[in-house]
Amino acid sequence: MARKPSSNTTGNRSKVSNPSWMVKLRRSAGPTTWLRASTPVPAVNAEKYPLSRESVCGIRQKTRIPKENNFAQPGELYRSWNSERRERFAMRIVDNFLLQPRVTPELQRIWIDFWSQADEELGAKLMEKVNAIAGGETVVLSSP
Repeated sequence: MARKPSSNTTGNRSKVSNPSWMVKLRRSAGPTTWLRASTPVPAVNAEKYPLSRESVCGIRQKTRIPKENNFAQPGELYRSWNSERRERFAMRIVDNFLLQPRVTPELQRIWIDFWSQADEELGAKLMEKVNAIAGGETVVLSSP
């Protein structure tokens, strides 16, 4: 059975001993306050679920996916946007990635080549914007 805190009243303040079911709250200024701690809830195990008695058998292999096309889905998404959104997307790629100081011309070529595989119009637009903004060095794509 839990003990009740003993309290001594001195003026406006009351002092409470520290029973196990009380938590001490200390503020930077003012008296210490004792709060009742939350009542712990006993742990409950998850309900049992049926386990399959069938086993999986076979050989685990690491193989290449036939006819892998990593650029079709991004290209379809890009083409589904309206022209204003396409323009904003191209400018974000150029401003926030391709023209950053640490991105070398070689990385620019690689990434513009990747975007060209997703959508040729996007690749051409990125190359045009990078060349227009950068001014000096022209980005040339490698041949496929």
